[in-house]
Amino acid sequence: MPMTRTMTRLRRLAAVPVVFAVAVTTGGRADASAGFVEAEASWRDDVLTVSFREAGLEPGATTTISVMARGTVNAVCKRAGNVVMSVHATGTVKDVSDYTAADNGSVDGVRAVNLTVDLPAAQGLDCTLAAVRSFSVALRDLTTGAATDIHGQDPPGRTPSQGAEQP
Repeated sequence: MPMTRTMTRLRRLAAVPVVFAVAVTTGGRADASAGFVEAEASWRDDVLTVSFREAGLEPGATTTISVMARGTVNAVCKRAGNVVMSVHATGTVKDVSDYTAADNGSVDGVRAVNLTVDLPAAQGLDCTLAAVRSFSVALRDLTTGAATDIHGQDPPGRTPSQGAEQP
């Protein structure tokens, strides 16, 4: 009988570190189901607007979300159908903000950041500038590890041969 009591106590003690380890590992963080369920972006003029929804968080938990974006402009200056000059320019921006999860365990956010890509002036070339602006956004939850990427063009669906003419 004393051997049975000793084995029962050992079994109880063996279970304690497992429960403690789980509490330390998940304390305050979302479970593995946290992730972005919606994410979209648009780039108009110099403003990149990113909207998102992350679900699967612990209600009331604070989470930190990073928006890292890169804008690219590819442009050609044409005269009489011939390319006189071509330009490739990029710009980047990063925004990190904290959010508090709602009672349903989700976070809704909208970030408007300044993303400027400057092209050199084509003065004196007497040509028409056609440009395509594209962007990529890396959306990361630095607390949960959830991540998604967004890619697009301004204006949407434009190909380089349909570039927007600018003065």
